[in-house]
Amino acid sequence: MNIDEYCQIGHARYAEFCEVVAAILTAAITAHDQKMMFQPIQRRAKDSESLRKKLPQRSKIDPEKIEDDIKDLAG
Repeated sequence: MNIDEYCQIGHARYAEFCEVVAAILTAAITAHDQKMMFQPIQRRAKDSESLRKKLPQRSKIDPEKIEDDIKDLAG
């Protein structure tokens, strides 16, 4: 996917992925011993503008396949 595709559909897809992973982790933590202390689960999809700024700094990236080289699109 290129930057325009990421802005149009990719960001929402990665944001949804973050929510699914957070729900799985929350369910696993909740099912575990309640006496354990856990940090809050945080999640985000890479901001489109931040990604636009990052691309020129990475000259070896295929601009049509950004997800192959940039690994922090969701976290």
